[in-house]
Amino acid sequence: MSVSNENFNLQEKDVYEFAYEIAQEFENILNSLDIELMIPVINKVVNVLEILEQSIKRIEHLDKENSDVKSKLLLLNNEKKAREAEVLNLKLAFEELEKACSEESVLLKSFIDKLKAENKLLQSTLTEKNDVSLEIGDSYKVVIGDQEKLISKLKTNLKQRDNQLEKKSLNIEALNSKIESLSEANKVLHNQYEQAKKLEATSHYENNEYKMKLHQQRQEINSLKERFLILKQSLCEKNEDLASNESKSQDEKYYLSEESLNCLLQEQQELKQKVLQLQKELAFVKNQNVE
Repeated sequence: MSVSNENFNLQEKDVYEFAYEIAQEFENILNSLDIELMIPVINKVVNVLEILEQSIKRIEHLDKENSDVKSKLLLLNNEKKAREAEVLNLKLAFEELEKACSEESVLLKSFIDKLKAENKLLQSTLTEKNDVSLEIGDSYKVVIGDQEKLISKLKTNLKQRDNQLEKKSLNIEALNSKIESLSEANKVLHNQYEQAKKLEATSHYENNEYKMKLHQQRQEINSLKERFLILKQSLCEKNEDLASNESKSQDEKYYLSEESLNCLLQEQQELKQKVLQLQKELAFVKNQNVE
């Protein structure tokens, strides 16, 4: 598998492919080495692959959480817009009702003033009634009767308007209460919306951090594979040298074998140090995943 810095999208199946390729390389190397010498290196590489697998699972989990957060964020945003539209409609209805009540109140006040003026005139007429002749008195009785009917009718109308005003006042109070309730709900939705935005930003940042770490780990593993290939090539060359010197004395062959073994041990020690360093870095990433 090749490493691409421009398009890095490591998945769990890639870890299994790494493990398979490294296992093939180990099998080729073990044909030329003592298996006891390679067991520690194999165990460390297995640990590295296990940690890499856990890191990738963590990234997949973060991607799923990020998708869920985005869905919730969209839902909250739509609900927030719907509540804002409902509050706006209620405010407009309240303003129209308040305007209508104000206009009607002015009309009622004008009508009451008119009734007061007519009542005052009627009282004045009744006061002068005793001084009017009997013929004129009958005419006044008719006028007074008409005025009393008018007053009774006006009182009935006024009472009906009072009842209507009372109902409208109750409606206004109910609308005010509903507007306040919707405003509180809108504040709660806004807070949830802001928290969801912060959570999305945090998840996105953590996701990028883990991808960067995994990219570095992938480079280290490829570097490790290259070291294995170099070691394999070196072993092949040493085996060819040993085969070409079979005609030499037993002491000289023993000396060459010991020299080859020392070189092999030195290569193995360098490889162990490299794997140990990679294992420490992956352990640090694993601790971050646990947190």
